[in-house]
Amino acid sequence: MKGVKSLLKFVLNDYRGRFWTALKSILQIMMLYFFWIYVYIGIIMKTDMIRYSIGILPMLTGFFLSRMYPNQLHKLMFLCPMSNEDRKKYMITGYGVRIGISMTVFAALSIPALIVNYISIQELTAAGLLVLIYVSGANMHHPLLSMQIARTQEDENYWISLIYALLSVFSQIAACLAMVFLASCTETAVAVIITETAASLWRKVIVMIVTDLLLNAAICIICFRPVMEYGMNYEKCFAMYAKKTRYEKYLEEKRKGI
Repeated sequence: MKGVKSLLKFVLNDYRGRFWTALKSILQIMMLYFFWIYVYIGIIMKTDMIRYSIGILPMLTGFFLSRMYPNQLHKLMFLCPMSNEDRKKYMITGYGVRIGISMTVFAALSIPALIVNYISIQELTAAGLLVLIYVSGANMHHPLLSMQIARTQEDENYWISLIYALLSVFSQIAACLAMVFLASCTETAVAVIITETAASLWRKVIVMIVTDLLLNAAICIICFRPVMEYGMNYEKCFAMYAKKTRYEKYLEEKRKGI
């Protein structure tokens, strides 16, 4: 594969060809996350749903894409004559594509709201930074880092998987709280300086953004190596998936009392 343009086209064609299969594989997760994070939290916290949507929908888009297209070559692609360098470039390009799609969704939602003065430039900047930070960490994902994989403490990536799971949970909480606080800052930039309540909300937004930045930076730093190893090594993935299958079979037999 030569050139950024051809590689980008290759990734997009691969994603497009696998779209419906990938979508069906996470449909239940999508419905669950959409209801709890978007509908339930948005309504129960009585947020401004337009402002909340501007940030939370692109973040959900990034999360869903990370599960539809994790950092792993499709099984058939291991049969292609690709060098390790090509495989690495493919994965990095795919990572950028998923983040780019999420930011495009953000731009499509936020720019019209900015044009009609529904949100301020400060709100757009804060929401955009939050979305970028969150989707960057969310897309540093591989299914084999999930705690659903049966592991022992002797496994090479046992502690990495545990840390990744904890960081991911806290990152999602911090991102949701930041958007709830941000969606509640309905005053103009001048009023924010004068109004103590609005100023307090903005301080919370900043704290949550910084928190999410630290959490997702840690995810990217800690998970980059194992993600690249799993994504580029079919034999290693196959061994872990076989282990997962055996563990699931064991749990099913235990449940049935076999």
